[in-house]
Amino acid sequence: MLNHILLKIFNLLVVIPFLATHAYLVAKLSESVRHKDHDLPVVTTAGWAFWGFIAIEILALTYAIIQFAPSSQRLVTKVIGLQLALFFAYEVALLPVWLNHDYLASFFLSLFGTLGLLKLYFDVYFNEKTAEPCSPDGPDFAIFLLVSTWAPWSLYLTIFTGFQAVHKFTTYDERHGGTGTRLAASLALTLLAASSLIFSLRTRKRPAGDFDATAACAWILWGVFSASRDGVLRGVSGLLATFSTLTFIWSLWTTYEAWEANAIMFNPDEEARRRAGEGERERLISEREGGGSSSH
Repeated sequence: MLNHILLKIFNLLVVIPFLATHAYLVAKLSESVRHKDHDLPVVTTAGWAFWGFIAIEILALTYAIIQFAPSSQRLVTKVIGLQLALFFAYEVALLPVWLNHDYLASFFLSLFGTLGLLKLYFDVYFNEKTAEPCSPDGPDFAIFLLVSTWAPWSLYLTIFTGFQAVHKFTTYDERHGGTGTRLAASLALTLLAASSLIFSLRTRKRPAGDFDATAACAWILWGVFSASRDGVLRGVSGLLATFSTLTFIWSLWTTYEAWEANAIMFNPDEEARRRAGEGERERLISEREGGGSSSH
């Protein structure tokens, strides 16, 4: 019990510098788009799109509060543990590296962070310890929203810093008009769009698509489309943004269907045990009724 209390206090303390760092990062990225303070790669999204980070800040603050809710104990203590707090601290440490224009180090740090965050994503959505259904209006739902919204943005920042790192070793023409750059950028943006397809899939354990993750992918890609000055990349990003928007619409529809059934998430093992229990109860009732009729 004491360990759980200390964990939640640590989460609360770490989220404060994370919120400050994220707010500064959003302002700096938006400013960079306008004033070219940093080397902007061809996959740069529009300045307005970076304000999508605000959703992560709101959800992180919400997580720091609702982690104390009794219904969130299993998810917070058994599945997430220190992982989110470490990601908060990790991103705080990443900011000064990027501000120092050390893009190669920023790329590798962002890559490791993204891999860890994707691991947490699958833990939260598919770990057997999240055995109880997630209520659409329950505290757990806000935690799922945080992880889902953060994952696409983390992936995009890895792509963003990766292209910044490559740009340090190329000429201006190669960076903004080279065939290799266009191909690499198209593949990187396709990866982001493909992730929106994966996020939208329904499984036995998750009967609804991830509407917030697909929304983040579509938001980022429309931002890239808006910022792009290259005709080829503008066309590619527009098509991919449209595709991600369709996955968002599909995810929103499946989420509505799951909400109607009050079953946003369920564990198939728990479902099997529930159905087995119902079958056993029906059998006992049948035997009792059969015994009663035979006595007559």
